[in-house]
Amino acid sequence: MTGNRTYYVRTDGSDSNNGLSNTAGGAFLTIQKAIDVVKTLDKNGYDVTIQVADGTYTISTPITVYCGIGDGIVSLVGNTTTPTNCIIQSSLNIDLIKKENGGVFWVKGFKLQSTGNTPTMRKIVTGGDGILYWGNIEFGTSTTGTPTQTAHLWFYLKAKGVPRGNCTFSAGATIGILCASDSIVMDDYSIVGAPGSTFTYTFTGTQSYSPFLYVIGSSWLPAASRLIMNVSGTVTGQRYIGAGLGRIYMGGSST
Repeated sequence: MTGNRTYYVRTDGSDSNNGLSNTAGGAFLTIQKAIDVVKTLDKNGYDVTIQVADGTYTISTPITVYCGIGDGIVSLVGNTTTPTNCIIQSSLNIDLIKKENGGVFWVKGFKLQSTGNTPTMRKIVTGGDGILYWGNIEFGTSTTGTPTQTAHLWFYLKAKGVPRGNCTFSAGATIGILCASDSIVMDDYSIVGAPGSTFTYTFTGTQSYSPFLYVIGSSWLPAASRLIMNVSGTVTGQRYIGAGLGRIYMGGSST
């Protein structure tokens, strides 16, 4: 690449298009097609944006993320003002967004949910020494029934997570955020953002966790002090577990 690039995804697009224009005749139909194209790129220090139009994108296999080679951020962007207008969902027992390789990936502007009575395993899972930024996301559940997800966010195998926006939780899960196997969720302002950034996590409706934060296996969660928990609904269950050299840093704020 010799400059930043944007690919477009629309519900009226086609995976036979080149993805380079925001029209029915130019945009891709599926998010996975756009990511498969990014996988072939040498970013050469430039950024790639996958801009997803409003609509509902129902998947039968996980959206598997590849960032290509070369420095540069790959961003999957929905509607950052109204995330509920851009939905990624599945009726199957699968992960929704799965990143298990290197590179920097930013996902924002979506509502992630299950449909029917079948729970998703994890909304976003990251492993394998990569970096995930996330923000402006609603973590939801099914429109019928009351399934329980395994986790909203799951980091493992030296993965790094960086919160970068407010989020809404409209459904519970077994675990809210899990850090395992030398992973870390951090406030990494050296890469993007500013020191002292705080983000509000709003919980609506009735939901439960066991626990919301789970840090295990020499993992670390220093970003806990940057998350403001705003409970407008009813949330029950355990707040946090630190086990197996897992550490949660509160920065002096209340547990």
